[in-house]
Amino acid sequence: MDTGSMERNVMCVKWGTKFSAEHVNRLYRMARRNISLPFTFYCYTEDATDIHQDIKIVPLDLSLDLEAWWWKMTLFKENDLAGINLFFDLDVVIQNNIDNLFNKAIPNKLTLIDRSVFDTIQEYMYNSSIMVWYNNQMCSLYNVFTKRATYYTKIYSGIDRLFTNEFSTNLFADIGTDVYYFRTEVTDLFTYTDNQQYSILFPDGLMSQRAFYNKEKQICVFNSCHENYFYKNMEDYFL
Repeated sequence: MDTGSMERNVMCVKWGTKFSAEHVNRLYRMARRNISLPFTFYCYTEDATDIHQDIKIVPLDLSLDLEAWWWKMTLFKENDLAGINLFFDLDVVIQNNIDNLFNKAIPNKLTLIDRSVFDTIQEYMYNSSIMVWYNNQMCSLYNVFTKRATYYTKIYSGIDRLFTNEFSTNLFADIGTDVYYFRTEVTDLFTYTDNQQYSILFPDGLMSQRAFYNKEKQICVFNSCHENYFYKNMEDYFL
């Protein structure tokens, strides 16, 4: 499929108070700096206060009565957009050009991170921090979810586990480890030895370990590490 002339949509979701408008604006600035192709930036949110005027707002349907990460499922609801969708969590850091990510879209599949090889307990689980798909081709994810939303939101602590346990692997594709790097806790049993470009020492009380990231990768992915001190040495990316 020729993607050269297709519309390109960059997306994020903001609900509640965990992330602010500045997180949205920051992601927009990083995308604008690192995408040389034409694109439109969308934010799915219930509160557009202070979000940059060039960002298109998609109001959340609050009648769904969802919380936290579950709002990401509304990305797959049938809509009037077209082209390729590229989604990022609000805590990722885009470090280099990401034009090629639009080429990761595969017809009738959701391309995302397979985190199994990075998990210290080897739990097989998808990671929805970065997702790429052709618009309106993954509506089945939303339709299945909404039929049993109350049940799924009670038994799973996030859509990553929902994807892993309730859907066929045929629906998913791996984005490739060349794209991203995890910035997360490092233990004696599981260490990054090759790409320790920068490191930070965790504050007292969080175990005296270090977190590393590779600035040569396109994107740095955070896993539940949202406090400001985890972003040390990365501030220039946000400008």
